[in-house]
Amino acid sequence: MKSISIAAPVFNEALNIENCINTWVKILNELNINDYEIILCDDKSTDNSVEVIEKKIIENSKIKLIKHEVNLGAAQAVITAGKNSKKERILFVDSDGQFPYESIRDVIISSNKNENDCIFAARETKKDSLLTRTGTKITTLLFNIIYAKKLSDISCILKVVPQDIYKNLLLESTGLNVSTEMSCRILELKASVTEVFVKHKNREFGTSSAAGLKFIKHGIKRISILKYFLLRRIFIFFEIISPQNR
Repeated sequence: MKSISIAAPVFNEALNIENCINTWVKILNELNINDYEIILCDDKSTDNSVEVIEKKIIENSKIKLIKHEVNLGAAQAVITAGKNSKKERILFVDSDGQFPYESIRDVIISSNKNENDCIFAARETKKDSLLTRTGTKITTLLFNIIYAKKLSDISCILKVVPQDIYKNLLLESTGLNVSTEMSCRILELKASVTEVFVKHKNREFGTSSAAGLKFIKHGIKRISILKYFLLRRIFIFFEIISPQNR
């Protein structure tokens, strides 16, 4: 069984992060995965998220914390966590606790069975606003048109990506669009994708960084990203660029 890194961004999740870590460790123990690490990137939290994580590090040396000196946004925190992951595959997940135990376990089980595949979680129910859910559906529809696929939820952060694929993704996103860019770049590399349907629940504590008018801003960026990757797909088809080129 291949080793695994859990990579997660953290921003003001002091009330959620301990339960998340406990859940991840419990799942890994249940699945007899001993060769793991948990990489957390704190994006300059203003609460006591760092203190909570540092206490968990004392309990478990496999937990590692990287701290941004300034707030760079969710995407850069995901990218930093990914870059610092050293194991053979990387599980990307949020630290807000919206993915229940069973969802994360099912994604890892699928990865155990398909170790060379990228595993995409697809939320059967998305516990967000109607506007957010609609945006996710539109994003996925456009993605499927561009790549001639029939995937269900390409903007979900819950993914497992083999290390040898991830290091070629050249992620550049800002804001909340890194999961969409990750999906696009994985398809560019023609990597094999297995989709797993999962549950998604409401936050117990805190509020989403995509709430309110911020969602419109990120939605516009997401459409721009898809336009960019449509052009890239055309250029790659005509061999003007390769998938690794920015």
